Amino acid sequence: MAPPPRRPSFASPRGRIARTGSSGTGVRISPASMLQAQHVLQTQQQAIQNLQAEITALSLRGQCPQPRIPSSAAPEKCEAEVSPAAFRSWKRSMECWLQLCKVKPNEAVHHIRLHCVPILQHALDSRYTDVQWSALSTEGAFNAIKQLVIKASNQAVQWLEFFDLAQEPSESFNDFFIKCTQKATDCAFTCPNCNHDLSEYMLLRKLMVGLSDKVLKRQVFQSCNDIRDIDSLRVMCSAFEAARDDALNNKHGLQLPRAAAAEV
Repeated sequence: MAPPPRRPSFASPRGRIARTGSSGTGVRISPASMLQAQHVLQTQQQAIQNLQAEITALSLRGQCPQPRIPSSAAPEKCEAEVSPAAFRSWKRSMECWLQLCKVKPNEAVHHIRLHCVPILQHALDSRYTDVQWSALSTEGAFNAIKQLVIKASNQAVQWLEFFDLAQEPSESFNDFFIKCTQKATDCAFTCPNCNHDLSEYMLLRKLMVGLSDKVLKRQVFQSCNDIRDIDSLRVMCSAFEAARDDALNNKHGLQLPRAAAAEV
């Protein structure tokens, strides 16, 4: 157990130590000692006020110490050759990470370069000097990387891959949805007259016709006019899969994983 705190003591004018008693009947403290104690307390209070004022000023300038972002949250390095969808995903992750870390705009381009694989860094260094790269904006740095890493592809081939997509018998609707979304993003469907984005319009219809379960597909076709968006279709298909899996589990008298139940 820690010893009890000692009572404050001050030097008396004659060199003796004057102590205050618990009942206030101790030796009387000299005025000089009281002034000394008050001076010490005032100095400490002033130091605390100055520190609080400095913290407030730093907070107003946005220079307050920020919580450290764990290294595991950092995006993976951009590969030397990626699809348009993969590059967009990496770019978005980098933008989120830069924002969380509160990286200054003039430092962001250097962080972006360091989040590229070595061979891609070498390609950037051969095109840009350090001064030229430092002068780029954040968006300019992303565009410079995009020109180097996006795979050359034929639009007709991308359309073919999209329209040929079909759900595998053991594939969940969510997995099929992610696969179709990536392909639709690569195709970049737009209206030829007004350049309106048609990705969601095409994706919804691809999901409907690509379903593997005949019972579910029949229900979807019957409710086609009522399904206005992708979220409505996802709710319908997920509910159907959950009910089907529960029925299979009850039929066999045991709880099977969904992937295993789909194979039964």
